[in-house]
Amino acid sequence: MSLSPIEVISLQTEHASNPLGVEASHPALSWKFHNGSIERGLFQAGYQVLVASRPYYLEPDKADMWDSGLVISSDHTSIIYHGHELQSGGRYYWKVRIRDGNGRYSDWSKAASWSMGLIHPSDWKAKWIGLTETIATEWTLEGSSSDVMPMPLLRHEFEVGHTVVRATAYICGLGQFELRINGDSVTDNVLEPGWTDYDHTCLYCTYDVTEHIRSGSNAIGIMLGNGFYNVSGNRYTKFKGSYGLPKAIMQLEIELDNGESLQITSGSDWEMAPGPIYFSCVYGGEDYDARLEEQGWDKPHFTPAGDWNRTALVSPPKGNLRSYPILPNKVMKTYEANHISEPASDVFVYDFGVNFSGRPRLRIQGQRGTKIRLVPGELLDEQGKVSQTYTGAPRSFSYTLKGEGEEVWYPRFSYDGFRYVQIETDVSSLPSSISDGQNLKPIVLEMLGEMIYPDLISTGHFECSRDDWNGIHKLIMQAVLSNMKSVLTDCPHREKLGWLEEYHLMGPSMMYNYDLSALYVKLFNDMRDAQTVEGLVPDIAPEYVVFENGFRDSPEWGSAYVIAPWYYYRWYKGDLRVLAEHYDSMKRYIQYLYSKSSDHILRHGLGDWGNVWQNIEGASDQTPIGITATAIFYYDCIILSKIAHLLGKDQDAHKYELIAIEVKGAFEREWFNEEQKFFATGSQTSNSAPLAVGLTTPETDEAALDTLIGDLEQGDYAITSGEIGHRFTLLALSRKGRSDIIQKMLEQTKKPYYAYQVAHGASSLTEYWDGPTDGHSQNHFMMGHIEEWFYSSLVGISIDYDGTREYALLIKPYLAEGVDWARGSQLLPQGNLNVLWKIETDGKLALHVTVPVSSSVVVALPTIDASAIKENDRYIDSVRDIEIIEEKDGHLFIRVGSGTYTFHSPIRR
Repeated sequence: MSLSPIEVISLQTEHASNPLGVEASHPALSWKFHNGSIERGLFQAGYQVLVASRPYYLEPDKADMWDSGLVISSDHTSIIYHGHELQSGGRYYWKVRIRDGNGRYSDWSKAASWSMGLIHPSDWKAKWIGLTETIATEWTLEGSSSDVMPMPLLRHEFEVGHTVVRATAYICGLGQFELRINGDSVTDNVLEPGWTDYDHTCLYCTYDVTEHIRSGSNAIGIMLGNGFYNVSGNRYTKFKGSYGLPKAIMQLEIELDNGESLQITSGSDWEMAPGPIYFSCVYGGEDYDARLEEQGWDKPHFTPAGDWNRTALVSPPKGNLRSYPILPNKVMKTYEANHISEPASDVFVYDFGVNFSGRPRLRIQGQRGTKIRLVPGELLDEQGKVSQTYTGAPRSFSYTLKGEGEEVWYPRFSYDGFRYVQIETDVSSLPSSISDGQNLKPIVLEMLGEMIYPDLISTGHFECSRDDWNGIHKLIMQAVLSNMKSVLTDCPHREKLGWLEEYHLMGPSMMYNYDLSALYVKLFNDMRDAQTVEGLVPDIAPEYVVFENGFRDSPEWGSAYVIAPWYYYRWYKGDLRVLAEHYDSMKRYIQYLYSKSSDHILRHGLGDWGNVWQNIEGASDQTPIGITATAIFYYDCIILSKIAHLLGKDQDAHKYELIAIEVKGAFEREWFNEEQKFFATGSQTSNSAPLAVGLTTPETDEAALDTLIGDLEQGDYAITSGEIGHRFTLLALSRKGRSDIIQKMLEQTKKPYYAYQVAHGASSLTEYWDGPTDGHSQNHFMMGHIEEWFYSSLVGISIDYDGTREYALLIKPYLAEGVDWARGSQLLPQGNLNVLWKIETDGKLALHVTVPVSSSVVVALPTIDASAIKENDRYIDSVRDIEIIEEKDGHLFIRVGSGTYTFHSPIRR
């Protein structure tokens, strides 16, 4: 029999490609497909997976770890490994082939691999080393506050007697670290490890350092910074708090060509000295004195000139050492300054033309001892200097030159959100021997802005014929990426905290664009670590600081722990392990909310944060807090009932379904105004919230929608809701088929909205709609919900991520007036889905759809005459690859399998 044309691609283990440091004893495997032929309707009917401990064992009848045999199944995500026991530190290789619906086998995929972490606590032989209070006091710079203290350097030399076959480093440096071997950094990853609640979890990183270890003498060097582990202040901080002083643990496993192995572990035989970083704060910045560098400190045969001593063993952090294969942060974009101004003598402002989060990179030349201060900011004041009024001040970086030709520097353990960098020069500490006539000014050879975010897989693409809407999309994505690190922050300067409401409200918008499957697993664990004994999930996770009232306990925030895992499961197709692992904690949170309710109504929290009345002096929110709190509570119960059913917990499923019914009845009794025919005050959020989550009944549904639309029409389509109600408004309108109202919202210019930001020069989404002209944060992604509409409605790729829609995957484009075409793509678990619609010169709609292998999608074709619709040149009812479902609401609904399709339909616009 001939080979299947299906090509198996994109093999992943635990949601990552060739990951290191996997801890799951039975990892989940997945793959995607590429269709190399024009054949339609292709699907996987079975698969065979091989796993081996060596590449040369990766053949049938030789695979020494697992040969699944032929498994009759269409599953290709979350395939759980069921082979022999996996060993700590072991590297494993795997490949897969599939059998299609016609009984044909595909070629074997290219091999992939994963390596295990140190999966048992006893596997760690290394000891924690680092600063003690006594040493820190000795190092504190004379005349400075206790907050200005050199960060430690750690080093160790060792010998290797044979050729290295494989070397793996396992390291955790708190708060942040850079690992160097034989004079070079072992990775271009930055801001490692990921941020956690260090009393519960401390992440370690795993690096393949084979190329860095050589036969003979070797040296390890570790630089440490404070990160979120030790936020001590001195400059701006959102909070002050400390888990302890900087410390590290490292274990290096080396396999040699003679079959022997070598283990290098951190301990009391390592050396430590104060380094050139003398101020380190994740909020306030970083100061570096290049004069304190000791050349060769991270190389073998180093002769110390400074104060190097045996390092102290220190107490380990309370948290368990864990490894999650999250995608690392890297410098992903580099910006050059497009304008330089001098608002005052020897004060220069570099404008990068775009707002982003990351770090400055300076190339400079000057006299030894010259200190360069770099002040990042989003806005300029009236004098043209950098302003930090709305983003927390003071924040700055500084670099003191060593005076040895060209010098390049960037902060390692702090980052900021900025568009501008202001450079100020201080020559007061230069030696008096330098003549007065000598030019003391340094020469800035280059100033770059380096944008930092995770090395993500892009899963979506959107564009349309309207440049202004493309500009909105660009604004939102810039803000999303700027606020994506190892948590999702709401702004990259003032806060840097993981405010949870964005995890679900913006979840679909982000998932349409990027693969967040690995990151979200880490975020769920953050929420679990933050949960209190009473069951409360606080508004931020990790909970580095305990806020008060609604800023700690708001249902719309804490409910991310229920809603986001459900979205994750639905979007990424079938990893039940996550739901099972967190189910009991979700139950505890729902029980907590239930205990706070009165007659099934919640009345606490922040409510519809960011609404238009919030920043008007003397005004009060027009939406009762209980509207959004109770709506989310209802949504939680519906979701938890579905999760319980999936996990086989039918009694629980029935329990939460009954609670949801009670909440729904109580909500209507409390807030539906029978006389006025609207909910609560009639505000946009008051009506959109019940519409969006399913709290309306046949009797109240139409009334709520009419009032919502009426309010928008009366206000010239200006939005009044905050971040909760804004998303609810978009969901309610789009799901009720009123995208025409959303289009009018996008096009109105009387009140600030997205178009206002584009027109006023914003380069990333701002905190409030009038942000470009009224200050506040210029880099917030919390209001970016229109991104979901661009994909799900305008392009028409509608994914049923919450299990409430008729079709799991529906292609139903909204043919917006004045839009000639729109295109989008989505990397589904199966492969790439592509959609392009355009209005042809004859007025007909042309819709091009490419469906990946093993997929079935429903396409809703707009039409005024279903019988006239053609696929390519054939009438649609004569095409055997197409199943006609029904004609409804001006659309012909059809179902298609994999392949490429071009539809032509007569329409009325």
